[in-house]
Amino acid sequence: MEALIEAEQLENEVKLIGWQSQSEINQAIQEADMMIQLSKTATNGDKEGIPVVLMEAMSRGKLIISTEHSGIPELIEDGFSGWLVPENNVAKSVEKIVEVKNNPDNWLPVSLNARAKINEQFNIMTLNDQLATYCSTK
Repeated sequence: MEALIEAEQLENEVKLIGWQSQSEINQAIQEADMMIQLSKTATNGDKEGIPVVLMEAMSRGKLIISTEHSGIPELIEDGFSGWLVPENNVAKSVEKIVEVKNNPDNWLPVSLNARAKINEQFNIMTLNDQLATYCSTK
């Protein structure tokens, strides 16, 4: 990724920051225009579910590029509330990053769709109401 960032001359736009504390993550999300979360199936077949950090970023209207991995396509509808790339495909990932960067007319609608997705399906108050309704019928 570092070599491709350099080859595309994106050093001023793309930062690979590695492990961060929760407060550093919140600050990074706030400052970011776009979040790239390229998940990968582990060699033992283990997969993550839906990364909470993607929900956090989407709730703030950030642009998201992620992978067609595990539960992520349940969260992100490709081209509507973010963008998905194939797992383990660095070339397609870079191609998508450049495509999104070069098409700012798509940013606002995708950002609004991402926020709406989180508010409608992953809002804690909505989830609590659904749970309470479910429990009261049992």
